[in-house]
Amino acid sequence: MGIRDLTRSEMLLRTQPSNLKNRIQLAEHYLAINKPKRSIKLLEQVQGTLNRKGNLVLAKAYNTTENHLDELRVYDYLLGMRENDFIVHKKKADLLYFLDRKDEAVLSYKAGAQANSNFRPLWDAWLNALLEMDGREYEARIVLDDMIKKFGPQEEFISKLCYLFYKDGFIQQAEKFCQLGISRNKKDPSNHVYLGLAYKNSGQEDKAEKVLKKVGKRFPASELAQWATAKWEHDNNNLLGAEFALKKALKADPKSIRSHEMLAMVLFKQEKYEEALDHFQAHCWLVKMVSEEFRISTGKLISINPSLHRRYLNIASSCSRMRN
Repeated sequence: MGIRDLTRSEMLLRTQPSNLKNRIQLAEHYLAINKPKRSIKLLEQVQGTLNRKGNLVLAKAYNTTENHLDELRVYDYLLGMRENDFIVHKKKADLLYFLDRKDEAVLSYKAGAQANSNFRPLWDAWLNALLEMDGREYEARIVLDDMIKKFGPQEEFISKLCYLFYKDGFIQQAEKFCQLGISRNKKDPSNHVYLGLAYKNSGQEDKAEKVLKKVGKRFPASELAQWATAKWEHDNNNLLGAEFALKKALKADPKSIRSHEMLAMVLFKQEKYEEALDHFQAHCWLVKMVSEEFRISTGKLISINPSLHRRYLNIASSCSRMRN
């Protein structure tokens, strides 16, 4: 909105304060130029008469000012007016997830998908929420089954089922979907990795070794592939091999929590205490928590290297404070 239009709209606001279209346009303008409080003031005065668009502008202004409880209240009001508004269901669910009210978020995603089963972003958000929550693997598989029925057996759905069946310990199903995923897309390392780990968990060590060693060579720039290779090497007491793979994993993803943690342990076992501390610290800063392995390693250093032990203690203490 240019200066002339803005002046005209402000004048119209004074002469016709009940003109909602003009009020909403002004609120959108102030929101666009990063003056959300002005937008809120404009719309709160007439909130009871706002249409859907006006309420969504108000909700966005609340979001910008981090007034999330009022933002949530707007979404509930809109859903009270129209319970099948799938866009509002998604906005509400996204907000609930951001507020760490994840169980409620899942219910809102589900309601949105039921309101409009063709809106793929709702399904994706619903599935991703479940995948990031502990103990919701069964629900995630059900959602994936429904997504396959709705959108077809896409490669990404197959890969996620490969992972979920591996994680839940359903070895035969994991093998089926991981192998299917490999046949659909040989360039996705996840299918290879979880197939190898499924073999390992079922005691098929020869098959696991063949798959995991191959995946490490085939995908040198994949954090997941290198981490899985390192896990195999570590579990088979090849610490140098594990160290080599983990350093490649961290080159691919310098913020990998699991790779920093495992590399710290691998280095510590090789008595590379200084280098291990760097990765314990990196892991600690990423998760804002001292791992049990860090505590155990710190305790072992008391008699080995008192000076280094104090450094470990200081890092652990600073990490603990970050969480509080």
